[in-house]
Amino acid sequence: MQFLSSFTKSLSPTTSTGNQSQPSQSSSGSSEVEKLFADAEQVQDRLVGVIVTISASASYDHNFREVRPETVPGEKVSTYSVDLFAAPKLQGFLSGQELEGLWAELVADIRSVAADSVTFNWECCGACSDKGFCTAQGTPPTWSLFSWSAHSPTMSFIAFALQSGFSVMCSDFSLKALLSEWSDELLGPNPFVRLPGSCDQQFQLEFFPQHLTHEDVPQQLQVVGELCTRDGKAVVKALGDTILYTLNPRRRATDRYTLKVLTVVTAWTGSAMAEAMKCEIEHGDMKKRGAAGHVALSYPSGGQLITSMGHWIELTRINTSAESIMEVAARNFGQAEVSKHQTKLSSARNEFERQRCLQEVSKEMIQKSVPSAFKSRTKY
Repeated sequence: MQFLSSFTKSLSPTTSTGNQSQPSQSSSGSSEVEKLFADAEQVQDRLVGVIVTISASASYDHNFREVRPETVPGEKVSTYSVDLFAAPKLQGFLSGQELEGLWAELVADIRSVAADSVTFNWECCGACSDKGFCTAQGTPPTWSLFSWSAHSPTMSFIAFALQSGFSVMCSDFSLKALLSEWSDELLGPNPFVRLPGSCDQQFQLEFFPQHLTHEDVPQQLQVVGELCTRDGKAVVKALGDTILYTLNPRRRATDRYTLKVLTVVTAWTGSAMAEAMKCEIEHGDMKKRGAAGHVALSYPSGGQLITSMGHWIELTRINTSAESIMEVAARNFGQAEVSKHQTKLSSARNEFERQRCLQEVSKEMIQKSVPSAFKSRTKY
């Protein structure tokens, strides 16, 4: 499909995981767990959320490593980087095993906040592929390592997190790995199907803003919906070999979870898809159809699995206005955020600079929002 053909991007040398451009190296080095942005935390602020971002080898999606999550003044969100091969240890630690080192602080933080304010984010990284999740440093993902009655450590931990009421997010390569290893026993019937081919360069997300502002939707997507009150569209850059996926039209009915399509991909650079395979979202007599963008599976435990085709770190354009930006800033981050953005906008010398500023501010607020329902936070 031809889409915004004027957009051009050169790709740097690829890694063995696919055709995506060379990723940034993990800042955690060889350590199993690292607390990020610790120097910026205020001890007196109330902890209201925890993000655990998980990767190994090298990461293509460094949003939660580079952008500190924020909420209103007086509250804070802790962020930890955990090595993918060590992440399953958390299942034991959260189940009562003896704690060690920084793991103790991480577990204490998780236990001190509401379950829907905890996110385990599996990054799109070199340890994830369409063959599954790597199981050890240097060991390629392959089901030959497991019997058909067993599950990989990562899949078992994902199921544990969801059963505990936490949020799990998988994007692009980690979504490929999830779909490859999906366990109906642990997660319920697989509602998804990979589409042939992949996306590169960029894609357009469409959605109904009213659907995204519900309290059960991850806060990050709530902010997107609040920014796009007039027209639910966003353009996201895609690195090579980005996943294309959709709902299986023949998926089994189940009471294991409730499913909601939050965004659809209506245009992309890459292979096309059959009309019968497209997802559909409706609002009144309006409909939008396309590949799956963001989908939420909500479990009776309160746990929520969020799947995403791309990464918000690659957001390039969103349909918003200065009025919406100020309302979102005030509601989610406080008056100081409003003043900061007003100063930025007032310094624009012409309409071009003003529009560029609107995009920069919108992107910043989305990227520093939390990818879970996060109901315990304060909103003004």
